[in-house]
Amino acid sequence: TQVAGRRQRQMCIRDSDGTLSIAGSTISGNSSGYRGGAVFNADGTVMIAGSTLSNNSANEGGAVYNDIFEVLSVVNSEFSNNSSLTEGGAIFNRGDLDVSGSVFSRNLAVQDGGGIFNENDGFLDVTNSNLVHNSANNGGGVYNDGGSASIVDTTLAANSATVFGGAVRNLGGTLYVGGSSLSSNSAQIGGALDVQGLATATITGSTFTGNTARISGGGIHIFRSTVDFTNSTVLNSSARSGGGISNSGALDMVGVTLSGNSAERNGGGISSRGTLEIIDGSLSGNTASSNGGGIFNYDGGSSFFPGTLNVADTAFASNSAEYGGGLSNAGGDVTTIDSGFSANTASEWGGGIANFSGGTLNIIRTTLSSNSADDWGGGIYQEDNGTANIADSTLSGNSAGDVG
Repeated sequence: TQVAGRRQRQMCIRDSDGTLSIAGSTISGNSSGYRGGAVFNADGTVMIAGSTLSNNSANEGGAVYNDIFEVLSVVNSEFSNNSSLTEGGAIFNRGDLDVSGSVFSRNLAVQDGGGIFNENDGFLDVTNSNLVHNSANNGGGVYNDGGSASIVDTTLAANSATVFGGAVRNLGGTLYVGGSSLSSNSAQIGGALDVQGLATATITGSTFTGNTARISGGGIHIFRSTVDFTNSTVLNSSARSGGGISNSGALDMVGVTLSGNSAERNGGGISSRGTLEIIDGSLSGNTASSNGGGIFNYDGGSSFFPGTLNVADTAFASNSAEYGGGLSNAGGDVTTIDSGFSANTASEWGGGIANFSGGTLNIIRTTLSSNSADDWGGGIYQEDNGTANIADSTLSGNSAGDVG
């Protein structure tokens, strides 16, 4: 079946409990000045299978608009080159949307959600799908605006946002990302993922690779939200601050590796002014031009941004920065337990760790070995107005060009 090329031509369900099934069809070149360039589900169930929807446009939901409480199922289908003047380049969802085995490519939203926009009443499940080269002002691939969204076994690649969340933006909603790959996405803030507005997110078994942000959070940006991050990797991502992750919320990490990330200023691996806990982690080969090759932790000056960092069973290796090759702490509160700092370098102070600006540093059962600084503090640089407590730890083979 083909439906093509007529302005305002649109399939619409308006009667109670109506059902529309679209299978093996091509729907292209349709447009609406309101909602759903091709399909507007106002009161019923829509099933799309084995179909292609392309070059459709609307004010909201370039190809499909799914209204509140309604049901939309998309299976083994492709959405390409659809566009929206506001939200949802391909799909705008306020109901229940299930997507599986489908491709969203080169869709555009002028405002939010280049591929999919999920509003606060919506429930979104995406599995075994690909979202590539979609773009928007915010949320190039997916924008979850206060709704519930789950993304599983899905690839999000080369999506872009002008401001927040190159691949995904979660604003005030609940987000789950599992077994997924987010690569080569870009934004001003949150190259791959942006989590804001008292939102919650759980990320597990996923990879973030080669994402970029012009300002902060090359891989992930978190602001006044809660994120649980487990058994995942953040690789080769970059930003001005927080090359891998920028945290201004509450971030718990277990079994996460950050490697090869870079920051033009602070926090090659992570920049954090919130609450950060890392267990069984690895930070290696991350770089920052200024503070904290591995991690830059700092006091943000309010109860919302306390600059608290707790690290356990974690390895910092071969990270580099001007100050604090492995870790730099500026006025925050840091505790490391059963961890190791090795072969980290600083071009100025604190090859392993630098503690500045009245910060508190507690080092317990931790080993610092073979770290180096060109100037002061091969293992640890401690400023006069800070506090450092070291217990049951080992410092060996560290070197400094001048003192310590």
